[in-house]
Amino acid sequence: MTRFRPACIGFVGLTAYREFRGSRSPVQCGFQEQLIEGADVFVLPNPSGRNAHYSYQDMLRSWRELARRLRRACA
Repeated sequence: MTRFRPACIGFVGLTAYREFRGSRSPVQCGFQEQLIEGADVFVLPNPSGRNAHYSYQDMLRSWRELARRLRRACA
């Protein structure tokens, strides 16, 4: 992350992000307040079929929100 300096870092799954942070506190999908090496952080729901917490529409909405952010960063 320090070498390539991305504008945004996406974590697939709330558990992955909590593990990265080293915290068990609740996490919401979407942009986070914390930056990593100056990059925005976006947490996505895990698209695994075993993830029953998010509907297909909720997941699609999150992935599209990240896609919009990445398109703006690349423009």
